[in-house]
Formats: sequence, C-alpha cells, structure tokens
Amino acid sequence: YVFETQKGAEVTFRSEQGYGRFHQATILYGGRNTFSASVITDSLKNEIVFPSAGAVSSFMVKPDSAFSVFHLKIITPEPAIIYGVNFENGPGVYVDNYAFRGNSGLPLRQIPVSIFSGFNSNLRNKLIIIHYGLNVFTPGVADYNWYEQAMRSVISHVKESSPGIPVLMISMPDRAALISGEYFTPAELPDFIEQIAFFNLFDAMGGVNSMRNWVEGKTKLAGDDYTHPNGSGAGRIAELIYQYLMTGFYQFQQPHDSINSVLPFNHL
Repeated sequence: YVFETQKGAEVTFRSEQGYGRFHQATILYGGRNTFSASVITDSLKNEIVFPSAGAVSSFMVKPDSAFSVFHLKIITPEPAIIYGVNFENGPGVYVDNYAFRGNSGLPLRQIPVSIFSGFNSNLRNKLIIIHYGLNVFTPGVADYNWYEQAMRSVISHVKESSPGIPVLMISMPDRAALISGEYFTPAELPDFIEQIAFFNLFDAMGGVNSMRNWVEGKTKLAGDDYTHPNGSGAGRIAELIYQYLMTGFYQFQQPHDSINSVLPFNHL
C-alpha cells in the first residue's frame, strides 16, 4: 500500500512523552512527478521541492534543534508517491515491521524488485527477517506443501531484491486450540514447523503446549486467545532470537575444528 499525494493533503507526527523528541526526519518518496510540500516543526517552517527520481528516494529534514512535532502538507496538484517518514536517528538496532493482519506473507512477491532494493538502500538494511505461518496454519489440515512451495518463491524474490543482505526465517510460534474443553497444541502443528529449516520459535518457546504455559504461567506472556504473545512475550522472543544469533556468531569466530554444536535450534 502506498499514499498518492493530493494538493492540500497533510499529516502530523508527534513524539510521545517519555520517548524523547525527534532529531531528524527523512521523507521517503517516489514517482515521476516533481512535487512541493511545506514542512513545519517546533522551530522550522520551510517549503521543499522534491525532484522526480527513482522508485524510492529520500530527503532528510534536520532542524537546528530537537523537535516534538513534524507537519507535512502537499502544495502541488501533480500526484506523487510518499511511502512515509522515517525518524530513525543515531546508532542502534531499528526494526521496520511489514505486518498485516491475516497475511500469509505471500503478497511480498508483489513488491517490485526496484522498490524492495530501493528501501534496502535508503534504510541501509542489514538483516531481513521473514516470520509468517500463523495465519496459514489450520487445525485439522496436514498438507501444506502448497505453502512451502509458495514461500520458496517469496524467499527467492526477497534474495533477488536484496543482494548481500542475509535472510533469517523464523517459524510460527506455538498456538493452542480448544480441544475437549481444554487448550492444547494441535497435533498437526509440529509437522507444519518441520517443513522448512529456520529458527524454530516453536521449540524455543518450549514446544508442545508451551503456549498454554505462556498464557497461564506465573508471568503472563501471551493473550487469552492462546495465539498472540503480549508485550512481555514479544520481549522474551526478542531475547531468544538475539541469543540464537549471537551463539551462531561466536561459533563462527571459533576455529572450525573446535566448534561444538551448542545451538539449541535448527541451523539456517
């Protein structure tokens, strides 16, 4: 999905209290037409001309001081493409999440290579994580060969669009279904997980019926739908993935003949 500009269209971003102020804003845009927009912050008011460029281009706005409000308003009538505004600033790890409710991941194939690679270049992506399957798995269904083949084409498309950038696949987590009045892992779920090699989030969570423990345990890590992790659960998953990546990194640094397999999950 993308926003096509109209004259007078506007958007305002405000920094949340407790998270600090903005320091810079990068407008990501594309299209064949040159367009103009006014930019207003706490201390800046300026009109910017965005020249026609490639599939994905960027323009950085960096006021003299930090700001809490960023207002963008389109001036010209000719339609152009605005993908969004990026407020990343300084060193650290930034995660850009392409998430859609109920999505299988297969529509990623529809993103043109030029746009995919353009975002990689502008955002300086260092790792691409593919994490889908939760919205595809259905209790009682055992054959997912069609999904395996389709996801192979997704991965091929991502690799073609992202030369030199590693790709990490993460399995769906455990989920529980109401069976005879109690919540259990559906019998077909482990087989669904085993159909491709990746970071096995199902095993990392604890395997069969771990979702029940995440919901009903002393520390609640997932919602009462027995499917989606809550904020604490997401933090725990982030720790598991970080540990997995760093263990692999430390293994990579060791001499080959001294490596002992200590990774608790499937190799990439």
